[in-house]
Amino acid sequence: MKNSFKTELVRWSFQGLENLTPRFPRGLTFGRMFSKGWKNIFPQTRDEIERGRRVAVATTNGSGNNQFKAFQIILPSIILQKYTRSVLVFFAKKSRSSIVVLVMLMAGCTPAEQASVWYGPATLNTVTRGIRDDFMSQFTDTNNWPTVYQQTAVFKQFIETLSGNKYSDDELKELATFTQEAGLKCAFEIGALRWSPKLYGAGSGEKYAAQEIKVLQRWIDAGGTVDYLTTDHAVMWNVGLCLQGAKPMAGIGDPDWHKVMDEVVDSLSMIHGAFPNAKIGMIESLGYFSVGEQYTTTDPQCIYPLDFKEFFATAQSRLKERGIELDHVHIDFSYQDCRYDGRREKRMDFGRIMAAEKRVQSLGLDSGIIINAYDDFSYVVMGGSNTVQEKEKAQNAAERSVSAVDNTLEYFDQYVAAGGNPDAWIFQRWQPYPDVTGPETVLESDMGIAKELLNRLNRVQK
Repeated sequence: MKNSFKTELVRWSFQGLENLTPRFPRGLTFGRMFSKGWKNIFPQTRDEIERGRRVAVATTNGSGNNQFKAFQIILPSIILQKYTRSVLVFFAKKSRSSIVVLVMLMAGCTPAEQASVWYGPATLNTVTRGIRDDFMSQFTDTNNWPTVYQQTAVFKQFIETLSGNKYSDDELKELATFTQEAGLKCAFEIGALRWSPKLYGAGSGEKYAAQEIKVLQRWIDAGGTVDYLTTDHAVMWNVGLCLQGAKPMAGIGDPDWHKVMDEVVDSLSMIHGAFPNAKIGMIESLGYFSVGEQYTTTDPQCIYPLDFKEFFATAQSRLKERGIELDHVHIDFSYQDCRYDGRREKRMDFGRIMAAEKRVQSLGLDSGIIINAYDDFSYVVMGGSNTVQEKEKAQNAAERSVSAVDNTLEYFDQYVAAGGNPDAWIFQRWQPYPDVTGPETVLESDMGIAKELLNRLNRVQK
């Protein structure tokens, strides 16, 4: 957990601010001063400081002429978060360098420990798998999602969005430029390893990594940053392909998870070498694992017993041997999965998630929870799985959107009630509905769900 932006700004003001100001060149604005200075001052609180900077820059529109407005928008955020003690504001102005320094001295404030927020909107049309028609226009204008934007630390995408011609080069450059100017960290969910009858076994990890490095490089070339890389079921996806029914690798690949892990580590070593500033994390299919004595694999006919903590301790150790720190594990266990675990009691059972979360954190890793849900209709039509592509858009799209919103909010509420305590909230969607990106004022939209989740989260954290 990290201290709040306000607390770190106070510490900054006390710890030699006079000595910091000369490093900023002539004509630097308030917003640009923050963007250049904070990373080297308090790296452990960069997300919180960046969030505060974005609030200020959003008001000034990057202009040095509106620096006082930056303070006007920061102050209400302090009040809203119940920092009720006195605030002394004092500006020191260096005439020659045109720098305005904001010093905020807050007496007796207790910092609020808050998890970071990642926002991963559903960017792909589920029929064509192209970029949604309204995504770029909605996302690159923060007026469409001001509440969500101001509280988001990380923008998350699937690596699939960078492949082929989903984005034109100009569109990708526009998106990358926006993320930089908006101060958003960028995360990608990657495969790291995907076996097929033509690519599996020894050496497959490095071969697959070469493919993904090429795809990710397109984002770098467009001006973007790669700050987080999270594997998408990289080990158990391939184990499942070898063991489950008529899947394509049955009888071909070796289903020993240790051997698959070796290939994933090889892949991540190559990928991290290409993007050394990226923090590495993992998502694995929680239903494959035994978590404590009560929760075992949800597919016992196919998947052998596999201890959850042993698995991630092994991943952590093998990555460390290659000089890579495993930063986080994000839990992807859906609304429908929790319904399955609680089917006998006819309720949602979050016990598996709670047990997994504690085990992740006991390893010194950040634990994140992915909050989303399918609508009831699509889940049935798609065969009760995480399939994301429709053959055609449903006629009752509005009804499905309402159902998806209701299920997602119920999932959040029940997770909180069960005692969920993540280090990161990941408001990410890949489900077909809602099929509208925004604005956030429309509840039955991607941004609308995220706003309502944040409203509920803020109430919980008060």
